[in-house]
Amino acid sequence: MPETTPLPPVEIAAGVWNMTPGFAYSYLVVGSENALLIDSGMGRDDLLQQIARITDKPVSVVTTHGHGDHVGGHSHFDSVWIGAEDLPMLDDELRAKAHALELDRTFDLGGGEFAEFVALPGHTPGSIGVLLRSRRLFFTGDMICNGTIFMIEGQCDFERFIESMDVIAGYADAVDSLVTCHGEPNMLPVSHAEKQKQAAKRFLDGSLRVKHVESGLLARAGTYYLTEDKLGFFRP
Repeated sequence: MPETTPLPPVEIAAGVWNMTPGFAYSYLVVGSENALLIDSGMGRDDLLQQIARITDKPVSVVTTHGHGDHVGGHSHFDSVWIGAEDLPMLDDELRAKAHALELDRTFDLGGGEFAEFVALPGHTPGSIGVLLRSRRLFFTGDMICNGTIFMIEGQCDFERFIESMDVIAGYADAVDSLVTCHGEPNMLPVSHAEKQKQAAKRFLDGSLRVKHVESGLLARAGTYYLTEDKLGFFRP
């Protein structure tokens, strides 16, 4: 199970902080005028205090997808943004303050620096990534992981997942690192998307190794589908 004691934020790049290291990572990007919080982890009580120690700039919140370990701290904020197809995943309280993210818009960090929002369906219907060309970083939510990805039947779509891996790979000239929300290391090369694409194709053709467990990710019973390098998927 994920640890329950919050760990202190870690600066992973200049002006970029992992606010919730441990199990589900969220990231604070601080620009010259504004800051952007990408996800909020599992619900750390002192998240606002931690942010205040780093910056006094206005903070907006964007959600890579609607799973509970990425929206746990959203209750601390008056307004949050999420991919439209993931809005139904939120509880009533969060849905009341959530806005559907317009993917053709950008977020102004100040000083001519912008964050772009990219549709990356597959893990969930409304999964999105956040692209920072100025820092050559691409925050990919749960679409990229150096390990296994949680794929819930009825929410995931392996065909769309494969298409999203091609989208990510298409940013190879603009990005040095894919920043993940789970696993170590949490910064991976863009080439990792091709490995996950091949794993997804093998899931569809039935050639991944299969292991049934009584307690897997999040202590749930389910099935692992793994490559020889232990990349792949877990289905509860």
